[in-house]
Amino acid sequence: MIRVLTHRILTGGQLESDEIARLPGWLGERRRRLIEQLLSSPAGRRWVRCRLLPGLPDPERAALAERLLGWPEDFDPTHRDPSTRQVVQALSCEALDRALVWLAGTNAAAALWERLANDGRTALREVALRVLREGTSLARETMLYVLVIDPEHPALLSAEEVRDVLAAALADPDPEVRGLAAELAAEAHPDLILADLDSYLGDESERVRAAAWAAAFSVDPESAAERAAGLVGDEQAALPVRRSALLALGQALPTERMAPLLALLVAHPEPALAEDAADLLWRMHRHPLPAQAAAQSPHPEVREIGERLLHPERGSPAAGGDRPGAPGSGVGFYRRLLELGRERPNRDHQEQDREAPQ
Repeated sequence: MIRVLTHRILTGGQLESDEIARLPGWLGERRRRLIEQLLSSPAGRRWVRCRLLPGLPDPERAALAERLLGWPEDFDPTHRDPSTRQVVQALSCEALDRALVWLAGTNAAAALWERLANDGRTALREVALRVLREGTSLARETMLYVLVIDPEHPALLSAEEVRDVLAAALADPDPEVRGLAAELAAEAHPDLILADLDSYLGDESERVRAAAWAAAFSVDPESAAERAAGLVGDEQAALPVRRSALLALGQALPTERMAPLLALLVAHPEPALAEDAADLLWRMHRHPLPAQAAAQSPHPEVREIGERLLHPERGSPAAGGDRPGAPGSGVGFYRRLLELGRERPNRDHQEQDREAPQ
């Protein structure tokens, strides 16, 4: 009977609901034998989590849930598996506390925070700070997503609690965690970044630097623009810091204000800065001044962009070039007018010849 039932489960056979309902009523030894056979395979464990675990009586339910934690591969965060939620719900409070930091980085993380919020025995803020102290980088990052970003879990933390968690996460040793925290802080609590702006603008993480510039421009755009321009021109500053400052300027300022700076930078001796300036010219700030400078740049990649923008037939009117069919002021537009002017006398002569009497 047990062997047949196990085979049906592992081969994907469907059990009737009344068959499943009778399983918790089996004698302990008989039920134990079924569970042992099912636990030997991933499909069997998933069936136990989904179908059998919720109906078991305590303390057997809690004991089995804790045992199911022994297969960490079932909790791989890269694989969604709703059945692991049942394990979190079935754990005893003591077992949950022991596994808490690990669970925060698994595919059952959302269920963990939901249970903690529903239990109400532990302040989520304190648990979140504990995960930041003790958890893996994945657990720390996942915690921020669930508690601060996930629309399915709104208001698990108050605004003040979110602020405290972000303040701690901004000091995280992992650049990805720190970057996520900086992006969230820039949007909701920019003062956390502005309080130590220079440090964040010089952070090793590009994500942190970008978030710091976003916070600075959101509060005082003119001051931020001056600071960014100063960093771009500071030959002693680290190259990644200067590149982030240039990108921030390019995203914040209009083309008329960016054009003179880009005209200088496309010829900068540092290839990375020159290419960043050319990229901004191409994507966001097409203007004749930097386009002409780019065409004369010592860097081949930059020259190519300038030449493409200024091409008399396939270029960009905004940058001083032209393209077929575009009513711009480029060279090609005037060339076509001249051609039309030359064609008109020829057409007039042809019409006169046709009208003349034979």
